Amino acid sequence: MWNPEGSEATSLRVSRVVRVPPERAFAVWTDPNEIVRWWGPAGVTCPESHIDLRVGGEYRIANQFADGRVVWIRGTFEAIDPPHSLIYSWHLEAEPHASADERVTVRFEPLAGGATTIVVIHERIGDAARRESHAIGWAGCLDGFVAHLARARVPELIAHSGEAARLHRQWNHEVVEPERETRQPPQGEGI
Repeated sequence: MWNPEGSEATSLRVSRVVRVPPERAFAVWTDPNEIVRWWGPAGVTCPESHIDLRVGGEYRIANQFADGRVVWIRGTFEAIDPPHSLIYSWHLEAEPHASADERVTVRFEPLAGGATTIVVIHERIGDAARRESHAIGWAGCLDGFVAHLARARVPELIAHSGEAARLHRQWNHEVVEPERETRQPPQGEGI
């Protein structure tokens, strides 16, 4: 049951830095087509995501485990301040009799150089065991988010940076197509 005093056992904070501006981070976090590419900790994929991004709008995110089991997370958006923050309720559909929805706040804090700190604050967690499970889940989700954004930036970096393009060509030359060593026969050896 949720502890209204907000003890440490009933809330958690997880954060990561991404090398994109808050506008891009917010867009990727709230686009259902993007979510299916990064959501889920290790061993969990997201085959489906639905988002009605408006205050009072609902979301549903499918979590598919390695054994094929699917658990849906759902909630309602309570506050939306693009590209700064989101607040939404959090409820597992598999637990229809839970006493209260949990609450998630996601902040997109700008950093120098066009980077962003993503801060997830998950509150109203029923107990310490569930908090630990959420901590593992959020760490994995944020790691996936960071990796997804990094993968998406590679073509952009190559296209917009002469140095990056040169390094990419060099890497392809050295790794993908290594120079073939040509050996000259020693004097006196004929073929």
